[in-house]
Amino acid sequence: MNSDNQNSMPFKEGDVFTFKDTVSEQAIDDYAKITGDMNPVHVDDDYAQKTVVKNRIAYGMQVGAMALRFINDNFPGTGSLCLEQDFKFKNPVFPGDLLNFEIKIIQISPAIKSFKIEITVKNKTDKTVVHGHCLIMLL
Repeated sequence: MNSDNQNSMPFKEGDVFTFKDTVSEQAIDDYAKITGDMNPVHVDDDYAQKTVVKNRIAYGMQVGAMALRFINDNFPGTGSLCLEQDFKFKNPVFPGDLLNFEIKIIQISPAIKSFKIEITVKNKTDKTVVHGHCLIMLL
């Protein structure tokens, strides 16, 4: 890759960004209302206690959206668009979980102002809860 082209982006391939965030019960409830997804494992304590997870869990896409919010809030420019995403939900996320997000720039395409990222989210016990890739375009 031509380093002059890569310099037009605010980062380089291999850069890693980290942040932490907590999933609250209120955030799960709000996500349910916004999406209309009322799956009882997310919204009903009594139901969730009878399942294999034994507690309400956050929505997987909600955790993915938290990572994308970081990109939009912290990368320069007027914003960004997620053009493609691929997430695997490996372990449940419970209300109150502190999550550690790692976002790695794995490919940059300066001609179209886009970049591919790898996202790994781990819980407080260092278990991966979400892993995936996204293609982001800066506006």
